[in-house]
Amino acid sequence: MKSMKWVGVLGSSAVFAIACSGSTDGGSKIIGGAGAAGAAGSGFTFQMGGDGGAGGAAGGGSTNHAGAAGSAGSVSNAGSAGSGGAATSACPVGQVLCNGSCLGAVNQPLAGCTALLLEQSQTMGLAVDDSYLYFGHADESVDRLNLTTLAIDSLVTGLNFPHDFVLDGGALYFLTDWTEKALGDSFSKGTLRSVPKAGGKVTVLALELDSPKGLTLVNGTLYFLNGQFDARLNSEATTATAPMALGGVFSQPIQNYWVDGSSVYFSFPEFSFGGTSNPGTFVAPLADPTQSKVVADGFAADDILGDAANLYLFESHNGSSSNYASVPKSGGTPKTLSSGGELTFKYRDGDMLYFADFTAAGVQHLTRMPLTGGTPEVFATFDHDAVRVVTADAKHVYVGLDFGGIVRLDK
Repeated sequence: MKSMKWVGVLGSSAVFAIACSGSTDGGSKIIGGAGAAGAAGSGFTFQMGGDGGAGGAAGGGSTNHAGAAGSAGSVSNAGSAGSGGAATSACPVGQVLCNGSCLGAVNQPLAGCTALLLEQSQTMGLAVDDSYLYFGHADESVDRLNLTTLAIDSLVTGLNFPHDFVLDGGALYFLTDWTEKALGDSFSKGTLRSVPKAGGKVTVLALELDSPKGLTLVNGTLYFLNGQFDARLNSEATTATAPMALGGVFSQPIQNYWVDGSSVYFSFPEFSFGGTSNPGTFVAPLADPTQSKVVADGFAADDILGDAANLYLFESHNGSSSNYASVPKSGGTPKTLSSGGELTFKYRDGDMLYFADFTAAGVQHLTRMPLTGGTPEVFATFDHDAVRVVTADAKHVYVGLDFGGIVRLDK
């Protein structure tokens, strides 16, 4: 969801001569290969060669080292090549590197981590109850894993990217993305569905959704955002009826929302594909969404959370830093609770929040912090994989990864 930066540097040259810098390509941070060597600067006779490029950074092992820069060119000579980044070790394919230990088999605890699933498949959704962990595979299925036996049952197949799992009584609600194969590849072919937790008939609650996200269940009503580039807030009963696009302010694109039962708190994006918008965080009664008022002017929250008295607003800044603040529900000036590196909000477990971030060396941290603020604490590390989705129960945190399956962590 964040931007990727590409920076190039021009090598030095003499008057009337052009010289190029060397390549700075790095090895993959996922696979763990060595970084590529920088190419030599292109020197010509009686012309100054360019600087050799810096060696590429090493791949995603537990320690990463950049290669040395090449030497500057001299008269009649090209600059030397930059050295490659040092190779670092990672786990064999099919294993997960968690807290510095390679998890090579399921149900074998190491360093506070236990692999529950070691398939090379992206995990898209997670939910847990007393007996089962429910998860979505990017490769078309919604499954459940018995937490005692680790046996896996498939509940729904034929999907692509099932995500945003919500449990309620005996039902599991979830969204599918626009790439669902059964309906054809189209931005307007997403769905909202339910399936009994024990398996059975799948109910389609809404069709022709445009990249739906942000599914929430409050007081028997499902809420979700609908729209790839201009997300609108919709509501849906837990029975199969047509979804209702909430009117008033919600006829405009919004960034995110949080519902507390009687009111909905929401933010407008700083930039809107669907028209002009007012950056900030607002509140409106669910009974009449046209009656909105500002809560935090200018604070366009990427994620909104709340408790009985306050809202907690999480805002990221173009892939480089983040800001976490609180503001009374009645409105006011946001109070900064934490700020610094680039964090991505993943899950709220009661009064504990979980974030993910990459270090400069390519290590993924799972970080936790109290809802009311404080210093973020690194809870777990995944050195050659990325945290996709998180859920928790009373004793454990469950982490779905991009490539390595699912890991259970002790709280």
